[in-house]
Order: sequence, then C-alpha cells, then structure tokens
Amino acid sequence: VLLLALPSSAPAIEVTRFLEALGTMDSGVKATLAVSATWCGAVTVAYTIWAQSFGQSSGISATQANLIYTTQPLWSVLFAWLLVSEVPTAMEVVGGAVIGGALWLTATSEAAPTSAVAPECGGEEDETGVTTSK
Repeated sequence: VLLLALPSSAPAIEVTRFLEALGTMDSGVKATLAVSATWCGAVTVAYTIWAQSFGQSSGISATQANLIYTTQPLWSVLFAWLLVSEVPTAMEVVGGAVIGGALWLTATSEAAPTSAVAPECGGEEDETGVTTSK
C-alpha cells in the first residue's frame, strides 16, 4: 500500500531497494533474514503478547503484567547483543536505564487500590475518597 500511495517517499524507496536487493542475495543471507524475521515475529512480538495474556489470566494484576511487558525492549537489546553481537548504542543504554528506573519506581511505590468501582456502577466512596464496590 505504501509503495502505491507514496512511491517517492523515503520508506517506499527503502522497501523497493530492499526488494530489488533480495533477488541478488545468496541463499545464506536469505536464510539469515528468514530466521531473523521469524525470531522477531515469533519471540519478541507474539510470545510477549501471549505471555502478557497468560499472565493476566493467572492471577497477576494488569499493572504487574504490563510492567513485565514493558521490559520487552530490554530483552530485545539483550538478545541482539548475545545472539548477533549487536552492541547497544549509548542512547539505547540510556533508554534501558530510563525503563529500568521507571520499573523500579513503580515496583517500589505504594500500590493504588485495585478494587475501585465507579459510583454509577454501584460503588461507594470511602473516607480516603476511593470508590469501592459495596
């Protein structure tokens, strides 16, 4: 769709060049690309979504599951470093530190009430102003 809608855009030109180069690549390079695409699709995307859904259905709160899910970029960088020797850039390290810091702050802060129910749904406000079910 991008190639048809905006054929002269930078992303469309990049995709076109990649597709042209694909025809000239040897089978080893194509196999590496196939394995990399499979890894990215199956592990860093599909598995993390499945794991989040599984975690949320097994008694872990949505907040905890999302905190775990937030670590996905950290795992991607780690596996890229370990599997294909891709050294993280300074900005990636800073980004990882920011994610780690945010996770630490969230994990160590006081937990907000999780049983809040809106007043229009039959909830009742307690002395702290939190609306809970009756």
